[in-house]
Amino acid sequence: MTATPEEARAANADLRAMMGERGNYFAEIEKAAAEALAIGKEFGLDPAVMLDVVNTSTGRSFTSEVVFTGDVITGRYGTGFALGLLAKDVGIAAGLAESVGISAPALDLVQRRWAEAAAGLGFAADHSAAHKQWLPTDLTSGD
Repeated sequence: MTATPEEARAANADLRAMMGERGNYFAEIEKAAAEALAIGKEFGLDPAVMLDVVNTSTGRSFTSEVVFTGDVITGRYGTGFALGLLAKDVGIAAGLAESVGISAPALDLVQRRWAEAAAGLGFAADHSAAHKQWLPTDLTSGD
């Protein structure tokens, strides 16, 4: 079954709302992807080519196919999701873990990194630009 673009947008909006209610803990995937692209670029690889390889393998994800391909390597940074909101969501998840006595060191690190990015780039910055706060490497593609 294939969804129409309108159905896909509605489903994405519902999913984002559900993730927002629970806290966006999976956001660390974007930081790991940015680090991998930065390492490859420092070795002379083109981020667009790296993403093509990832997107034809089991590493493919929303982050690699949509966020990095459409917004990071193009320099567009226009997903429409505010960095401050993502940092808030991850903070909620960290608070929930703490409130039930769960030690979550990975989550604590994720929360600190997204909070640092929001503090450095501003609440309203697009979340796809967060790598600018974490890494000195320009991740735009040479294309």
